[in-house]
Amino acid sequence: MSDISITEHSQTRLSQRGITESMLQLVFEYGREVFTKGAICMIVGRKEVELHMERGIDLRGVEGLHVICPTRTYGLVVTAYRNRNFRGVKPNLGGGRNTPAKVLRRRQERWNRQHRDRHPASE
Repeated sequence: MSDISITEHSQTRLSQRGITESMLQLVFEYGREVFTKGAICMIVGRKEVELHMERGIDLRGVEGLHVICPTRTYGLVVTAYRNRNFRGVKPNLGGGRNTPAKVLRRRQERWNRQHRDRHPASE
């Protein structure tokens, strides 16, 4: 997995819960992001499954999968679990250094740094 890092705790939890790295990759690629206090919760719910099913992508195996990442280091998996009830996921769009716009900007800058070396600009 290229851009995803897994902590020791999350590796233990993933193996206990039968969640594979390919499932994490699907959640990162197709899941929705919910910004909560101090973390980003990547979720694949019923709406994402239906939307991508129309496009020929089957996400039924990861429906209800939540992946938790700290806002400062996007791509670092702290834990993951299955839960089809999204009532407990409360978005926090407050101020500070970890607002959604700032987190997304840092993630884009990180992606640009990683891919700049792979695809140098043609001169």
